Amino acid sequence: MRKESSQKFENKEIFDFDEFLSNNQFPNLHLLERFLKDIFRELSNTNECISPETFREFINLPSYTADKIFKVFDKADTKSLNSKAFLDGMLKLYNGDFQTLIKFIFDYYDFDKDGNIEYDDVNQIQLLILPSQHHSVEVFKFIKDSLDSFFEEYKHMSYEIFVEITENFNSDFFMNLLIYLYTNKPFSNEIISYYNYDKRLGEEANLADGRSAFNCNKDSDLKKLGLKKVQTECNLYEKRKSFSISNQYNP
Repeated sequence: MRKESSQKFENKEIFDFDEFLSNNQFPNLHLLERFLKDIFRELSNTNECISPETFREFINLPSYTADKIFKVFDKADTKSLNSKAFLDGMLKLYNGDFQTLIKFIFDYYDFDKDGNIEYDDVNQIQLLILPSQHHSVEVFKFIKDSLDSFFEEYKHMSYEIFVEITENFNSDFFMNLLIYLYTNKPFSNEIISYYNYDKRLGEEANLADGRSAFNCNKDSDLKKLGLKKVQTECNLYEKRKSFSISNQYNP
């Protein structure tokens, strides 16, 4: 029988997931959709789809991470994203509830899309997102011990088991990746608010001729809007990982 992993770590933090979403997701779904639709139009230019290369430039994460997100979005395996795939993927990742997000994280870990995740795949991703200042023998051992506890007797793990363990025993491998993706998302809530305010003023000024106020190009205006990589004031991943190392690991 599985033993709750927190038994090993007496000072394990109680993480308020609802508060995390409230602090990091944009509160107005309609405005977020409007923003993302305009972003898609600019990224796709005259085409109807976004290529992996364009998506990689937009998301502005390491190539491996960007490509993994693209593959989760590209459920039809077309090697491109149409407007529906882009919008659905962005909304699920950056505005989803727990059930939506845990499915996204599982799919991210599922390298070959066979409905199971592997120990080595999760370990590889955890090491890739680990900040360089935390690279040490002790931290690597901490990750290994946590993975050993998480997978326990499972060689392969199904989605149902991943959800059960995450909900009842250990949420680290769900939250670590999610916090990393939210901390490094390609826009901020402030940018969306500014964009919608600016667009509303532009629409009022251009009502007579119907011109759009959002006529930007990828090289200049997208960068000006901050879509190339917004660094949040509080690096949540750093905060959580530092807590995990200092309060959970007992050398």
